[in-house]
Amino acid sequence: HILIEEFISFDDDLQRMADEINRREATLISREESFRNFFEKNSSVMLLSDPESGRIIDANIAAVAYYGYPKAQLTGMSIGDIIASPRPMGDGLAPPSPATGTKFTQHKLASGTLRDVEVHLTPIEMGRETVLFSIIHDVTERKNAELALQANQAELLSIFNASPIPMTVSDAAKSYRILK
Repeated sequence: HILIEEFISFDDDLQRMADEINRREATLISREESFRNFFEKNSSVMLLSDPESGRIIDANIAAVAYYGYPKAQLTGMSIGDIIASPRPMGDGLAPPSPATGTKFTQHKLASGTLRDVEVHLTPIEMGRETVLFSIIHDVTERKNAELALQANQAELLSIFNASPIPMTVSDAAKSYRILK
């Protein structure tokens, strides 16, 4: 009789463990589905890549549209295939590495167009593997605007330095500074 009670108790314990496993599995499936929806439907360009080989494992819809490659081709490529500059550029931009953080580089689109990009890299666990989750922002227009501003400032400084006439500057509070 005691043996039967122990068996029933053991059976109840097994059922509770099975219920807990099923609950955790359902939670995991739900979280994976949420991430998949976040990744696929996001308007930001996103890639998942192997940190060792650089192989692109997955690309979202925005990445496929941005780079101009069919998804099957893009996911067969390496990050090195889209990085346009394998060495640091003179303006301080450098190609991304498997390290985390924000990197600046140039990426080459399927059309051959070079674009300046800011890449945010984060390692994430997928199953039993670590992959690099990359969010890519095109900063070409911002960089061009910064270069134009620098050129404009250099031109104004050149005019200022060449002028024999004293100059002043005023601000909104009508305070004046003599510059020359």
